[in-house]
Amino acid sequence: MIELVPNYYHEFKCIADKCRHTCCAGWEIDIDPETYALYQREKGSLGREIMSDIVLEYGVPSFKLQGKDERCPFLNDDNLCRLILAKGDESLLCNICRDHPRFINMHGNVTETGLGLACEEAARIVLGAKESFALVRSDDSGEEQEGSEEDVIYKNRDNDIRIMTDRSIPLTTRIEQVCGRSSLDSVQRARLFLSLEILDPSWRIMLEQLEQYEAHDVYIPNETCYENLIVYYMFRYPMFTGRYALENALLAHDLTSSLDEAYTLEDIVRRLSVEVEYSDLNPDTVAEAIDAYRTC
Repeated sequence: MIELVPNYYHEFKCIADKCRHTCCAGWEIDIDPETYALYQREKGSLGREIMSDIVLEYGVPSFKLQGKDERCPFLNDDNLCRLILAKGDESLLCNICRDHPRFINMHGNVTETGLGLACEEAARIVLGAKESFALVRSDDSGEEQEGSEEDVIYKNRDNDIRIMTDRSIPLTTRIEQVCGRSSLDSVQRARLFLSLEILDPSWRIMLEQLEQYEAHDVYIPNETCYENLIVYYMFRYPMFTGRYALENALLAHDLTSSLDEAYTLEDIVRRLSVEVEYSDLNPDTVAEAIDAYRTC
């Protein structure tokens, strides 16, 4: 098995209590079978507390979320994990807690692991990367397999990423070569994302505010952070066209430009990631809608 990660991947480390948007609240926390068995074996008062804070729904164990903010029962008032504090390491964390905000794509004998933008620290690293995006091997084992249809998709994506990261060419030219031109204005784009399943009512308000703005020309500043953002979407969603990456980046730019200065690009892409990437339906819905606009 070949393991590939972005060249910025190992910069990530959870910032714990310094995080303004803890991932330990507002999410369902399903517990994988191996960790559930570990919890059942845990002795003493901690083991009893863990088991008392687990609920089984359709046979799937998860933590009972607490209060209106739906906080993990083991998130203390300082936004630190009591399970880590108890053991001094991550040995009691379930897979979803240990892996977040990472995502994994697999094809052939290749595993690609990236950092998802729903985490503010991951968003800072991805958008702020100074070096051009590159995939690097995290191990020295295995040989690449050739010939499958999936291999072709990934090779085409890798070629598009090489073009998008060629900084000898203006960013707008690279975008047109790889992603084509957008057929949506800012109002249409806002309405597309308003049509999706929405988790946070404040996200709806932001999109509705954008919907009220007059449509403006499609434009992305010639800034490295937008190159990094477009490449992120291409890397994470190799099965989608470059237009998917472009429209998501344009929405992030639209919102950053039109809303109060308190919202940075990092703030916007984090919320966009939460609303779209952590839904089972939304990414496909966006991709299909973009293709439909292109064929109109």
